Amino acid sequence: TLFCFPADPYKSLIGERGELRYGYTKKCGIYCFSETVDFSLLGWEPDIVTSQELESPAVPIVRTRIDRERAFLEIITFASNRADEGRVDNVMMEIRPKTETKVHVVPLITVRTKRKPLIKEASKASVVTLDKETEPIFMAADAVLTRGEGIGPGQQMLLPVGIATGDQPARYFLRFPQAGQSFEQLEAGLAEPDRLLAEVRDYWQKWCPCHGNVAVKLPGWLGEFWTACARNIMQASEVMNGKVNFQVGPTVYRGLAVVDGNFIIEAARYLGYDAEAQQCLEAYWDRQAPSGSVNALAPQQHWKDTAIPIFTTVRQAELTQDWSYFRKLQPQ
Repeated sequence: TLFCFPADPYKSLIGERGELRYGYTKKCGIYCFSETVDFSLLGWEPDIVTSQELESPAVPIVRTRIDRERAFLEIITFASNRADEGRVDNVMMEIRPKTETKVHVVPLITVRTKRKPLIKEASKASVVTLDKETEPIFMAADAVLTRGEGIGPGQQMLLPVGIATGDQPARYFLRFPQAGQSFEQLEAGLAEPDRLLAEVRDYWQKWCPCHGNVAVKLPGWLGEFWTACARNIMQASEVMNGKVNFQVGPTVYRGLAVVDGNFIIEAARYLGYDAEAQQCLEAYWDRQAPSGSVNALAPQQHWKDTAIPIFTTVRQAELTQDWSYFRKLQPQ
């Protein structure tokens, strides 16, 4: 699931266990990520994922619950983009007892990567880099991490022992900078997770699926489904060469797909994103070869990729009742 912002170049993904997935490559199919980060608790009991949900169809703050025999872990995952920080992925870990009044817990972080994670203490916090200490920060924690000695693939790291009660969960905060930020840029936010979460929630609650003069109201689950679809379209989009590209998704189909894009552009037009739809249409024609063919994600032998932009140009002119761009393109 994507939990990034609209047109965000950092397509942050969370998996079904609440794990973060980074470094997607098309070489090995949809599950090929160069770095993944799992969140768990020290102990022999198996993790049982009992729920995973977004706060609402419009708010991609993801809550994953992992149950153990005596306690459960809630992983709260969200993206932030403060002006003085830049883009960061954030993970709050909250552990609560299930039956007893209190329980001692040790959070476990597992980083699976071919590179070598290095831990460095920083102002009662920790930073993790990959391969070299001078590398950009991969992860920052609000407590001191220690290297674990677990079994299985990946580098295991332990957070300090916490005491969780029904009234006061054991809480930990982890940050994953996406733009090569320094620890100094992340430090203030590391100390105020609740404020960061509130800021992100406020952003998405104010975000409107519609744009311009368009307004839509659908009852019940129809409205929820429509809102989630609109959010997904905008999250998967990306600005390339100064123009919005509506993409099918963040992994296999991250790129401009002409056939799928025809329908996404039409959906964007219904949502009121007229300028963005026009930019994406023009992005198709920017890919026209000297031969006249238009190719995007598909190979050159995929001949219908040339016919579809012509069809899309006509369809967009019908929707807008503005044929000026169509006339401009007729020589092409």
